[in-house]
Amino acid sequence: MIRLLLLVLFFFNSLFSNVVLKSSNSFISGEPFSFVLEYSGGEEPTFPNIDKIDGFSVQSAGRSNQISIINGQRSQKISQKYILFANKDFTIPSIEIKTSSKVFKTKAKNIKVQIPSKTKSKDFDLMLNIDKKQLYVGEQALLTVMFKYRLGQNILNMELNQPDFEGFWEKQLGNSSKRVENGFEIHTLRYVLFPQRAGNTEIKPISINVAVPDTSRGYDFFRQATKVKRFYSNSINLDIKALPENLKLIGKFAIEADIDKQKVKLGEAVSFKVKVAGEGNLDDIDDIKLNIPNATIYENKPKKEYGFKDGKYVGVYTKTFSIVADSSFSIDAIRLEYLDIDTKTKKVIQTKKYNVDVLGTIAKQEEVVLQKANPVSTQTKEVIVKESSLQDKILFFIFGFVCSLLLIFILYYFKRDKNSKKEDDKPLIKIVKSCKSKNELLKNLSPYIQRDEELDQLVYKLEEIEEKDFKNIKKEIISRVKKIEI
Repeated sequence: MIRLLLLVLFFFNSLFSNVVLKSSNSFISGEPFSFVLEYSGGEEPTFPNIDKIDGFSVQSAGRSNQISIINGQRSQKISQKYILFANKDFTIPSIEIKTSSKVFKTKAKNIKVQIPSKTKSKDFDLMLNIDKKQLYVGEQALLTVMFKYRLGQNILNMELNQPDFEGFWEKQLGNSSKRVENGFEIHTLRYVLFPQRAGNTEIKPISINVAVPDTSRGYDFFRQATKVKRFYSNSINLDIKALPENLKLIGKFAIEADIDKQKVKLGEAVSFKVKVAGEGNLDDIDDIKLNIPNATIYENKPKKEYGFKDGKYVGVYTKTFSIVADSSFSIDAIRLEYLDIDTKTKKVIQTKKYNVDVLGTIAKQEEVVLQKANPVSTQTKEVIVKESSLQDKILFFIFGFVCSLLLIFILYYFKRDKNSKKEDDKPLIKIVKSCKSKNELLKNLSPYIQRDEELDQLVYKLEEIEEKDFKNIKKEIISRVKKIEI
């Protein structure tokens, strides 16, 4: 009888057990989306571990359990909550929940991404404004984010969610500012945007979280209960045009070059510097290169200094070269093409051409014209052969013996002198130690450029330092030369 009763209870529990998937049909990109698996019945369910859905990571967000007993019949409702962040449409697949007697399956559900619309409120307003809606790729635009709320609102905290300016290079201009106007407190934040691709582009709405007191919950023992309201801004549509004639730069620029000398001795280095300055998308400037046949060129990495002045993105691009050549050479003019931001026309600017004379150049040897030899006279000359005497032979022997001893002595002395020189400083170290100034040291080291990479770095570091730091870099150079074979 008891067994029969248990079977009946088990049957009814199974009959009235159920699993439901609860969630909204859409979500806003960047905001958390939650869904709940809810089990109703008398048995204990096993919920699955869900790691990902359509490539988006899923996190468990807790479980709740509600038990009820009606007419001695026990039933429970167990809810398992999950959260994920997505940025496009996705599908929650069919999910299995198991009990000891049955396997439940939910139905798959399609979830759509929703574009948020601007929040309408008489007390709060979040607004986006931009100074131009038609611009070129790489052209600067100034975007203003403004949040205002009516005075008297009890705001505990405000947090602007990080904007996602997709398709733009962006930079925040300083910190936010605030003012009071017409009964509202207004907070303003500015960004500089540079579009990276052509076409119709949308700056999507951004949002701000505002914490206010939750009057429906009152106070707990330690602090006042709060709730968070989220407000959305408007969106902005822009018409981005490609730069004409395959140009990459837009703005207003100037270019200049400087050379330290145009007459040098053979083996002496020439320092050449190029500088581009102005306003616009200087980040997109191509790296400047030199092409000088039959010359050794060492180039430093470009130095880029950028910033904002009067709301405009300005900067300076500087690059330095050191050139060593065996003969006179020319540095061609360096051209820069850009679209003028004011006239919307193509501009070409360039440096002047520099000619450098290398003194002491090894000249080509003149061809030697061999004159035709005079014909050998056929006239026979009488040759008298005189036989050497014994006395002469003894003298020749003594002379040869003395010469041999002298030669052996010379070779011994030379070898000993050579070994002693190995213990002395190398010639280059003596030269470096004798240098009394930066220019003198540069002059003596220039023939050794590209013999050793670390020495090259020290030479060009020497070129950039002040005269007062000369002795420190000189010690480093001496230490390096001792370690290498030059």
